Amino acid sequence: MNTKSKTIGLIALFGILSHAMFGQEEVRNVMFLNGIYSANGFDDYATEAILHNDYYMYDILRDGSVGLNSYEGFDGGAIESAKRVNSGMQEWGYDNVLGIGHDLGGITLRFMGTDEGGVSGTDETVGLTAMILIGTPNQGSRVYHDIAVPALNGDDSEIQRNIQFAKALRDQYGNDRVCRSDCNMIDVLEDWVDNLVNPDILEMTEGNSKLNQLNNGDMSGRSIPHVVIWGSKDDVILSELMSALLVGTPATVGTQSVDDELTNCYIEDINRRRNEIEGEYEEELAELMARNSNGVLGIAGSLFGSLFSKDSGAGPGGFFERLFEIQVNPANLINQALNFGVSLVEQNFESQWDKLELLRQRDEELAALARCELANQWMDAKWILNMMVGNAETEVVDVPFYEPFDWNECLWECRESLRDSPNSHFCFDNYGNPGDPDVCCQNYCNYRLDNHNPRILGYYQRLQVTPEPHDGILTKSEQQLDGGAAGPYHMASTHHLREPDIIFGNLDAHFQDIFTGAAGAAFIVPEK
Repeated sequence: MNTKSKTIGLIALFGILSHAMFGQEEVRNVMFLNGIYSANGFDDYATEAILHNDYYMYDILRDGSVGLNSYEGFDGGAIESAKRVNSGMQEWGYDNVLGIGHDLGGITLRFMGTDEGGVSGTDETVGLTAMILIGTPNQGSRVYHDIAVPALNGDDSEIQRNIQFAKALRDQYGNDRVCRSDCNMIDVLEDWVDNLVNPDILEMTEGNSKLNQLNNGDMSGRSIPHVVIWGSKDDVILSELMSALLVGTPATVGTQSVDDELTNCYIEDINRRRNEIEGEYEEELAELMARNSNGVLGIAGSLFGSLFSKDSGAGPGGFFERLFEIQVNPANLINQALNFGVSLVEQNFESQWDKLELLRQRDEELAALARCELANQWMDAKWILNMMVGNAETEVVDVPFYEPFDWNECLWECRESLRDSPNSHFCFDNYGNPGDPDVCCQNYCNYRLDNHNPRILGYYQRLQVTPEPHDGILTKSEQQLDGGAAGPYHMASTHHLREPDIIFGNLDAHFQDIFTGAAGAAFIVPEK
């Protein structure tokens, strides 16, 4: 499998060069730490080119003088990595270093300020002096916990069980021979998950004791100023995350259709085969591939929007109110909604089996391709629902209910009026002839309904639940850290694996703001 995965380049150190030697302002010492998995990290060509062209940075790692392997990875976890980095900086005398970290790289930077992470004394000008934390699980990651902790304890995680189910479904009738290996999301996901079952990532998981000590101020060391840049993407789906690992930087940026190669390649194959058999089975394929409307993915994506938005359940008896009557505890309520959503996804998926069987009887290859794509949709939907639940904001709001418009009463009043006054002005046709009373009354009541201004009869309370913004892996709250020197800054429309890539989102604008002093002198990098 040609999965593009990068363990971090632990150290990229930029030396201070004298004004006399280069005829320019001093170069800032900067250290970039990629995450454990980044599609295009800070060492991406476009990112490096932009940073080095705009700011005075000199990477002395490139000439080998640092003496440390930049691709050591996170051997031993964040604390052990912090010790190695601190040791290397002390050996080579690098001071006033600005650390920029993503994901586990950000957690490593934070441990570098602790005695346990090998910090050098209390002198605030020595070693690491400021840090920018991008897409960093500062409060611990539930997703990383749910992947790594059960498996490291000898149990399959729920995600691993879902992968096995999706593979069994996909490979029925020997589909594994048809599903393209270069765009098979299930296998890419399995490889990614297997690599995350690693004790080296535990220090960024939810509930980790070392991370809790760090957050609670129970680790000795010195305070290092920080800035948080957090990412989110409203419509991110699993196949888009996995596409980033598989293909790296897409040719064009800005739309899911370009940045979701794992979906696109199956659609291309399906369309090819459909054209080969002269476009038969259009109706069956349309229903099977309805990813963005009423399909499996559509159900998952719209579930919380329809149940939990401001305008949902606008009157007594709606689905939300029925849930509220069953259980008023918000956490239990959300779990009930999740279970309901999962059942909808699975029911929808099961309903496609008959159509797939019908296709199989007509064309084996087309049915196999459709099953490959449908298995991807199922995993997408499960991932979306998992990210939505358990990370939601709840609020009890007062919702008015109004005097209803009585259509039958309107028709009755209209007909009675025409009976008493058959020459009423509103019941003539365009030629002045008496009109049909039934048609006249239908039109009259439609007008009344369109201009209905109802009275408020009272209010009822409703639990409004808004899923928390997330980047496909980390929620907003998991990325936050109190006490920042500025911000927090937000990278909108950017999923987790794209956050270190400067051509996505607005990372370059945030860098410019921070480097030019918005967060204080500790973060300044001279502009060219």
